[in-house]
Formats: sequence, structure tokens, C-alpha cells
Amino acid sequence: MDQFAQNGFRLEQCAIAARAMKIDPVDFLPSIHLVQNGYVSIIAYQTRGYAYLPMD
Repeated sequence: MDQFAQNGFRLEQCAIAARAMKIDPVDFLPSIHLVQNGYVSIIAYQTRGYAYLPMD
């Protein structure tokens, strides 16, 4: 994870999902940014020209 961060990747975790799974934010690695809403974050990236590529 640190190598991704060092190479310019921003790793984000949705706070809503973390709460639903009962994961305390302090348990995430320091290189992972907690965002309030993952969907809103994705929309913000799309408005800046990034594409959403589902991986399922």
C-alpha cells in the first residue's frame, strides 16, 4: 500500500462502509484516506475527467 501511495495513488476508504462493517478508522493504514462517502468521492473524480472502471 505504501508503494502505491509513493507512486502517486490516492487510496480511499468510505467511512459509511467502515461504520457498517464496524471498523474503527484508527485501524486503517496511514496511507489510506478516509472519505465521508465513497460514492460522492467517485462522482467528484468523474467530474475531473477520471473514469470509473468496475472490477467485479
